[in-house]
Amino acid sequence: MPVANQLEITIHKPRYERDFLSVSKKEWITASTLLTYSEFKLYLYLAGNADGYALEYSPQAVSNQIDISRGRASEVRRSLEAMGYIDHIGGNHYSFYTKPRRIIETETSTAEEKAIARKQLQAERALAAKGITFIFR
Repeated sequence: MPVANQLEITIHKPRYERDFLSVSKKEWITASTLLTYSEFKLYLYLAGNADGYALEYSPQAVSNQIDISRGRASEVRRSLEAMGYIDHIGGNHYSFYTKPRRIIETETSTAEEKAIARKQLQAERALAAKGITFIFR
């Protein structure tokens, strides 16, 4: 039942067996707070794959799918890695997480790491102000 001065929107959508996106509300709200538009598009592109799926990442294929340049596809992949959404496992192997690992600022942190740590802290505070608890792992 709607509250006064508020709309009630009932969501109707099919259940998907493939070609789906599975991200928690907290995860996508946090990602949309932390990431640029292009970074968020890549985040959603990667999150649209099944858990455990080994995606063969091609900057050109990503460029074609999410309408960013090939060079930008490479840049935003590196940016997601810096933000903690993508982990380099070794060689050509990476892992994507819908929730980033926490970047901890230390005396030896680079300027980029410090900026990311501060951005994550700001995002946590902004989300907390909206009543959303989200802790980076």
